[in-house]
Amino acid sequence: MDAYLVVLVLSVLILLGAFYVNTVEQRMVKIKDELLKHKNEIEKGKKELKSTRTALTEVKVELESTRKELNQVHVELESKNNVLKQVKEELKSTKEQNNLLRKEMIEADKISRVEVDQNRADVNGLREELNEIKKGMDHHDEEFSAFAASLTASKSL
Repeated sequence: MDAYLVVLVLSVLILLGAFYVNTVEQRMVKIKDELLKHKNEIEKGKKELKSTRTALTEVKVELESTRKELNQVHVELESKNNVLKQVKEELKSTKEQNNLLRKEMIEADKISRVEVDQNRADVNGLREELNEIKKGMDHHDEEFSAFAASLTASKSL
């Protein structure tokens, strides 16, 4: 019986060993599958990382191009701003000149109005003198006519 027991214990040990080996092999297969799965995920991640790097490089190039364009626009805006400042100064100067000319024209207009008023007064004075001269002439004409009539009358006598 001892031999049966030894065989039984050995058989159980072999079964346990086989069961353990089977369990370890299943775990190894499972681990290999998981490792393969992780390897595939890592490779996929590497590909995604590579495409992301490529995309980031493209974005970086685009950003650099955009930065250069913005700098160019900035320079153009500065140039236009300077031109606008010059135009503003010129307009200010022109406005000042126009104000001076307007003042001069107003002053000249005042002077010419005074002259026109003086000329009107002179013309009115001359008209009055002319009217007086005409009245005097009419009076002298009457006297002359009377004198001429008296001369004509005395000749006929």
